[in-house]
Amino acid sequence: MAGTIGAIWVSNVEPLGPGSIGFGPQAVHITTPLPAPNLTSFDVDAFGVSGMVLEIPARPDMRFTYLVSIRNDGSLPVQVVDAGIGSRTDQVSRHVIAMKLDLERAGSVESGFVPFQPFTLAPGGEAGLQMEVRVSSLACMAKGGYASWSSEPVTYRILGLTRHSEVDTGTEIRLIGDGHTGC
Repeated sequence: MAGTIGAIWVSNVEPLGPGSIGFGPQAVHITTPLPAPNLTSFDVDAFGVSGMVLEIPARPDMRFTYLVSIRNDGSLPVQVVDAGIGSRTDQVSRHVIAMKLDLERAGSVESGFVPFQPFTLAPGGEAGLQMEVRVSSLACMAKGGYASWSSEPVTYRILGLTRHSEVDTGTEIRLIGDGHTGC
């Protein structure tokens, strides 16, 4: 009976939530193609929604990174095993490539990231994740159209069970079709 109750509790608990550290446009690094398109940002605070919107003109074969922070608001440790969505062959995919386990450590919150590997996040712990976005050479984004997201899918284990959660980031990223992507 106790095992059944525990399994039901674990399957319904959502321990992961947004971290306390927000990263703005300075945390976005566009690596290809050159020259990098102009990034614009603006703050939103209306109708119960607040945060930042980052608009990035999309280009074929484009790659860029950005930072998010997640927090374990639960009472048990969780093992973060993956974050992101899509495969490398999708029109747009994003995957975690680096991590920083102690965001409150002295120094810049944007430095000290190491290559991602599964890690345990203690109750009350907060970690930074560096996400990489890849836009395929076949991406279809007409001028003025866009793809956007404001949460990160995170795969984690709690008490040996694998779970998935969408963690709000407080930032919406919009990939704007700028006429360089063909359909």
